[in-house]
Amino acid sequence: MRRTLILTLSALVAGSPLSTRAQLPGLGNNPDESAFAAWSALLGTPTGALAPLMTPTLAGSPARSAQLALRYGHSQGVNDLASLNNFAVTALFPAGTGATISLTGGMIRPSCDGCETHVMLSIGGDMALYSSPLGPSSDAGRFAMALNGEFGYGKPEDATLLAGSVGLPFSLILGSTAGMRFVPYVTPAFGFGSSNESGSSVSGVRFLLGGGIGLHNPASTVSVHAGFQQIFISDAKMIFGLGLSIGGR
Repeated sequence: MRRTLILTLSALVAGSPLSTRAQLPGLGNNPDESAFAAWSALLGTPTGALAPLMTPTLAGSPARSAQLALRYGHSQGVNDLASLNNFAVTALFPAGTGATISLTGGMIRPSCDGCETHVMLSIGGDMALYSSPLGPSSDAGRFAMALNGEFGYGKPEDATLLAGSVGLPFSLILGSTAGMRFVPYVTPAFGFGSSNESGSSVSGVRFLLGGGIGLHNPASTVSVHAGFQQIFISDAKMIFGLGLSIGGR
């Protein structure tokens, strides 16, 4: 029963019919169903379907007002069976100095005939933990560390996906304190997910590693970033993403 559930969920999330177990990441002679369920849930929600967002916390410029981010994620899917095109909008709100709360809504659209688009939603947040200058000069840049978390929901046909993560983002904030900043960042995270179909649920945990490079100017209301997200399971494809953020000053 559970093996059938996982095969069905993988088809729903990957967006393509699955002909053999050999085509599925993590499924061999002794498949770890809990790990694969976690992968499916993470991939089918904003938690793993998008590259990490460069938030004002990571950019070292605390938000003074709400910010809107347009986001896109792309993956080749399960062993090239289908590619995924993920679109989302994230609203960020300041939550004190060096912290934000985020709300994300979007959709996952598989690029294959007969595959249905499904909705994904999430709530998350981050907060600054540590910041240190890289040198004595005011323009020497800074190293920053934060704590973040996200809980996501996805609704493929006849299934429900729930997933979450807790991560420790690290960033380098390079450039002028008053001008353009170049912000490389990386986010190792612990993820968990649950896949439910017809009242039968399978859950598990996976590690994630995301990151990216952003351009941010404290004097501007526009910032951009490009990044990646990898859910660790055998043969899983990496998500690559782009983002454009407006507001936050």
